[in-house]
Amino acid sequence: MSTKNKNIYILSSFEFSGIGRALARAAAPGIAARVETGIYGSGAEKKEIPKDALLIIALDLYSLFPDFFYALLPMHCSEIEARCNAAIEKISALADRHNKNGGKVLINGFYYPPRLGASIFDFQNSEGQMVWIERLNAKLTAFAETRADIYIFGLQYYMFQYGAGRAICRERMYSENGFFSRGFSAYLGGKYAQFLSALFTPRKKCLVVDLDNTLWGGILGEDGAAGIAIGGTGAGAVYRDIQREILQYADQGILLAINSKNDEAAVKEVFEGHPGMALKWDDFAARLINWENKAANLRAIAAKLNIGTDSLVFIDDSPYEVELVRASLPEVEAIRLTGRPRKDLATIRGLTSFDFLKYSEEDISRKKYYQAEQRRNAARAGAAAPEEYYRGLEMRAEISRADRSAVTRIAQLTQKTNQFNLTTRRYTPGEILAAMESADRIVYSLRLSDRFGDSGIVGTAVVRKDTADWEIETFLLSCRVIGRTVETALLAFIQADAVKAGAERLIGRYLPTDRNGVAKDFYKNNGFTRAGRDWVLRRRARKIAFPAWIKPVRPGKL
Repeated sequence: MSTKNKNIYILSSFEFSGIGRALARAAAPGIAARVETGIYGSGAEKKEIPKDALLIIALDLYSLFPDFFYALLPMHCSEIEARCNAAIEKISALADRHNKNGGKVLINGFYYPPRLGASIFDFQNSEGQMVWIERLNAKLTAFAETRADIYIFGLQYYMFQYGAGRAICRERMYSENGFFSRGFSAYLGGKYAQFLSALFTPRKKCLVVDLDNTLWGGILGEDGAAGIAIGGTGAGAVYRDIQREILQYADQGILLAINSKNDEAAVKEVFEGHPGMALKWDDFAARLINWENKAANLRAIAAKLNIGTDSLVFIDDSPYEVELVRASLPEVEAIRLTGRPRKDLATIRGLTSFDFLKYSEEDISRKKYYQAEQRRNAARAGAAAPEEYYRGLEMRAEISRADRSAVTRIAQLTQKTNQFNLTTRRYTPGEILAAMESADRIVYSLRLSDRFGDSGIVGTAVVRKDTADWEIETFLLSCRVIGRTVETALLAFIQADAVKAGAERLIGRYLPTDRNGVAKDFYKNNGFTRAGRDWVLRRRARKIAFPAWIKPVRPGKL
């Protein structure tokens, strides 16, 4: 596994080096975190931070507004509001300075004060300290939502999880310029490392589950449908909660699949008829229920869903099956459950490979997209020729210059798409937004629908342009729509734009990887000629035909 070196700069109100060291130790395999810390007010806030570094702003309200912790707030309401707004503005300015240079920023939320100035009266007061903390955190979140690559770290939540009384160490506050206990510092380091993984490693796409002693207690083939533990009370109630947790992942855009040694008819009967089941048969995008090798089944599931095996997380209670998968497919995250439902519930709740910091419409609708794809596959099998299949789909394509609403999805496509991706260049949301706002670059989005449903944004291209040459620096298509000639529609649209602008040459580049061979001859097949590392299509050489079976539609009319 190759290692990604990530520079992290923590700007904090108090000594944070212990947390920084804990973060570096807890970083996921494949990430080498190099952490530097600085104290706000010492001049560290003026430091120029490399744009590829992650800036963590860990300022507490005490350093920005010390009187807040001692004020009886209703007596100073207007002053409190002005001072709190000033604190938010300071943090926003620090974040924006780094973010506008292309850097990622993680901002700590504020935590409740260790002691309420008005004691129990604060609970009765709509202008009390606790209410103001909640307002300030809401303002930080609202600010981050308007920026690409600025995120919020829920410090108050983590203090609650750990125990606020154990998190704070007053002795360190007075003797070491610290504030948090050493135990909580180590815990926080792990939580920052979790964010680091979400920022810099691809999100897994599919959760593959075993059934016996995984989704229910017992063995279906031995105990029968009436004998398995699911629903009701005791262990059955815990297994039902396990299923609910898995459903939550599905609601967040994760595909579900079954890989089980069982009788398929008996399993289907449980999913469709057992009153304790929270998961249903149609919740799964792929089901391999047989007596075959489970590693081979995982390969088949990945092929069916058109994703890499490195996008899979597999859970099973059998040590044999888990070790087999780890040995045969080390890129699959294989997790062994214990058969103790409460412990297994905690394990499933704690999966971090599905963490996300931004989401798109396509994420939420992913299961629907794959169900529609299964219907398309059936139509393809029944067609006598490719053109018959294409025309029968009744495809409609909305191709346009992308706007801000598409930033998250386009960045996701660049980070996740490996097959039909000509250069495999990865972009952050901030980099996509910067390209959109640049005078010499265009970001295109392609949205596709057909008679089976709306596939969402499935393609993008980033073009660098000058008077004579338009260079396609990124061109990609989601694996979901490969094989429908949609890529030709996008290229024809770009060529038409280039001709309209007076460009003499359209230039593309193919950078081969071990996974993008399907796109190898794309430029060649569309009339481009080789020129060193580039592929060039001159203005008068050839007009790329927009596929006749795809209807172009104007933005907003799909």
